[in-house]
Amino acid sequence: MAKLDVLILDNPGGRHADLVEHAVITRGATCLRLDASGLLGSTVNIRPGEFRVRRDAAEWQVSTSTSVWYHRLGSPNVDGFDTDEAQLVRDETPHILIGGLVSCGVRWVDEPHRVARAERKLYQLGTASRLQIRIPRSLVTNDLTEATRLCNDLRLIAKPLSPGAGIVPHVSEVAHDDLSNVNALPVLLQELVVSAVADLRVVVIGNQAWTWRRIREADTIDWRAVDPSGLDFEHVAYQSIKQDAVDLCLALGLTTCVQDWLDTPEGPVFLEANPAGAWAFLRGSQDVIPPALADHLCERPRTELTAGHWARPHKRILWDLGRAGKAPSNDGTRAPVYAAPPWASLAARSPEALSVVRRANDESIAAARTAEDKAARLLRTALTTVAVSAALTGYQLQFALEHSLWLLTLVAPVAGAFASLAIAAFEATQIDRVGFYRHAKGQDLAQPGPRESVVTVVEEEEAGRRLALWTSKKKHTDLMQARAWFSRGLSLLLLAALVAATSWGINAAESRSDEAASHRQMSQTADTSQASVPSR
Repeated sequence: MAKLDVLILDNPGGRHADLVEHAVITRGATCLRLDASGLLGSTVNIRPGEFRVRRDAAEWQVSTSTSVWYHRLGSPNVDGFDTDEAQLVRDETPHILIGGLVSCGVRWVDEPHRVARAERKLYQLGTASRLQIRIPRSLVTNDLTEATRLCNDLRLIAKPLSPGAGIVPHVSEVAHDDLSNVNALPVLLQELVVSAVADLRVVVIGNQAWTWRRIREADTIDWRAVDPSGLDFEHVAYQSIKQDAVDLCLALGLTTCVQDWLDTPEGPVFLEANPAGAWAFLRGSQDVIPPALADHLCERPRTELTAGHWARPHKRILWDLGRAGKAPSNDGTRAPVYAAPPWASLAARSPEALSVVRRANDESIAAARTAEDKAARLLRTALTTVAVSAALTGYQLQFALEHSLWLLTLVAPVAGAFASLAIAAFEATQIDRVGFYRHAKGQDLAQPGPRESVVTVVEEEEAGRRLALWTSKKKHTDLMQARAWFSRGLSLLLLAALVAATSWGINAAESRSDEAASHRQMSQTADTSQASVPSR
């Protein structure tokens, strides 16, 4: 049974899936195509947390390391079923396939529930508006008065809100005579952007975006009506739209999508986004999109570029005891390096962004300081118990030497307590050492443009938060280790106290016995002396 790296959910003859599958296999990853009909044509064994597929002679194991490209689910083949059974198959198949994969904890590109939400055009327009991205004026209404008022102010188009299986017309302009139809069903009326000079189609994958541009003919409303194959789109370097497209994709909860924009002299205008939109028809897309999407599927997102190193306490102590200048810089500790968060530019649009990221950074620094404070308290307690164990050690040694060398074994608990508590004290002293913290600096604000400077500050504060959190975790780990040694030492000290109490009891009993013997001897001596005196 082979471990599956990438599962592509798409129709068997899908051109997009063909290109992505080839790119994934080229990278040496295992890949399987599946859809609703393919599920029925395969042997599947699904348990909560386990998904196995057998097709022909091959068997695949889906796991948490599997990435699923959710492009098209397709419809199951219901030939041979009666009407009711066919409907049951249609209803059950998505729940079997999607539910089984969700239970395995796969990585989705993108998650079905996020895709379903992101497909809502009104949600897209609302999200873009919150990001201060320009959109056409829009209204969904069945109120003839409102529709007429808007139509008097603007040239309007009517657009469908759903990708339904029924009538899906091209976008068309709405005349006054057409407005009476709004009473039948609420409809999306949208401003016709008359200043548009070109259509833009943007493909977003992660934090990358590629743009294709098509010049608009006069009076064009929907480019599909005049260029249904999209052959007139040309790949262009359109940097001004890239960050907005990436931010919008992220705000919709997606990592990939295809977006439609308009190019105007006043700047780009967002129209809509398609989580599983088509891009294979775009000239040159086959050279850039499949490799990028394959990389996105095969490689888990990384926030840590280089792993840090945290020196162990005993090494730090050895460096302290060694010659000056021999210890490595920063106590041998190396901070990790983090990639800039992809959401920084999106977060920077919020007026609360700086206060939120700074507060988060300060809280992580405070967590590290808390570990240091706890270590200081532990150190004081450990030193006190070390002194107690040292005194008990001396007492036990004296007791053993006065009685029998075999009793030196009684020193073991208190000696173990002394050693454990001493180690706890030493490790506690090492926690208040080097840590890594960072805040944005003045030069971070010296960036071209106000938005870019805020993004830089957000990135710096987030990097500082991650460094402080990394430092805090390391210090708390050392603190827990020191507390473990303290717990061992305290347990042995209690045992040693019991042994010492027993020794003291033995000494006390022997002392009383010696006193009694001495008293009897003195009494006998006195009696003897009295008997030897002659009587008169």
